[in-house]
Amino acid sequence: TVFCSPPEFIKTLQDSGVDLVELTGNHNNDTGSQYNTETINKYHQLNIKTFGGGLNAEEAKKPYIADQKGSKITFLGYNYADSPSGISIATSERAGANSFDFDKVKTDIESAKQQSQFVIVDIQFNECFAYPDGYVEFPECNSPISGQQDVFRKVADLGADMVIGTQAHQPQIYEIYNNKPIYY
Repeated sequence: TVFCSPPEFIKTLQDSGVDLVELTGNHNNDTGSQYNTETINKYHQLNIKTFGGGLNAEEAKKPYIADQKGSKITFLGYNYADSPSGISIATSERAGANSFDFDKVKTDIESAKQQSQFVIVDIQFNECFAYPDGYVEFPECNSPISGQQDVFRKVADLGADMVIGTQAHQPQIYEIYNNKPIYY
């Protein structure tokens, strides 16, 4: 599957008031990293902030820190599905997503906790496809898929205040784990 929108579609984001875009996607380099680079540059020109990806690996790992009424919230984003060396992962010379590694996540959360009151971690996990014919109350992908619950809970145990999956292609459940919301 290849996803690439015409450049003029960015007006939809502008008209919707989007001011922060998470870039952990595993399709961000489907049509070549040059288009991902152009898109990221366009976000920056329009003053749309980004996190979880960037023009290179150094930029991709930078958190986004929001100051909301005196409270600081740090957003961290990672691509689990393609880490460490898939085509969607940023390198020193290629735009892409921030790679996932538990040691890196732990260090990033610890650093964020020193600057912020609340840390949100977004994770592009493995995708799940279950589109049964007709109504099925609990299709396979509504629940965490293989390994997802363990990974997301471990990230919460590392100190994230909220964990959000960004890969599902359909709604998944959420849970409150040790008083922390996890949206699969």
